[in-house]
Amino acid sequence: MQYYDELPSTMKYMKEIGYQKDFFTVVVKKQHCGYGRQGRVYESQEGGLYLTMQVKPDVELSKFTTFGLVVGLTILQSIKSIDNSIDIKLKYPNDIILNDKKLGGILIEYDSKKYYNIGIGLNINNKLDNNIKDIATSLLKEGYKINSDELLKMLLKQLVENYNKFLKVGFKGFINEYKQNTNIGNNIITTYKGKKIEGKIIDIKVSGELLMLYRNEKITITL
Repeated sequence: MQYYDELPSTMKYMKEIGYQKDFFTVVVKKQHCGYGRQGRVYESQEGGLYLTMQVKPDVELSKFTTFGLVVGLTILQSIKSIDNSIDIKLKYPNDIILNDKKLGGILIEYDSKKYYNIGIGLNINNKLDNNIKDIATSLLKEGYKINSDELLKMLLKQLVENYNKFLKVGFKGFINEYKQNTNIGNNIITTYKGKKIEGKIIDIKVSGELLMLYRNEKITITL
């Protein structure tokens, strides 16, 4: 594991150094060019937990896709193991939610050399800019005092355990717990046949696909 006070982005750093070994992790206090899905760039303030972990599973890309959902569940498990009163929810496919605001997110990128960089960003003890305070939150802002080092230790341990379990049983070993903690029954905005739509989540399949109700029709959204 490597620690840094500041990097532009742990994901970018991992791309530059290439694959090291399974579970090799870079943790940073602050990053000023962090990014998420669809290339959205953001500044990660000190007080949060920002890391990227590498894994190189001997499985097809299509069979590893649902591990991103497992990572979200792992974050929930880790936070609740420290304080079970924190009502964390999972917003499909990659957001961590607390009190209807974004607490963190996940990004998994595949490299052509057949390894994955798993990026995690969580707002723990950091303050938030005024321009995002209505859509994002932190544990501290919600009144929870969590030791970041303790959470990091728990999260890495749980990630390794869940990764090894996933390689044996796949997402089916996690799907029931995932469903219990995600936004089934809620409306979401997603992309379907090249356009943005809003529909109600009916179910999540073991393949990771969403079953949605859109204009009184059941449709399937691929992860």
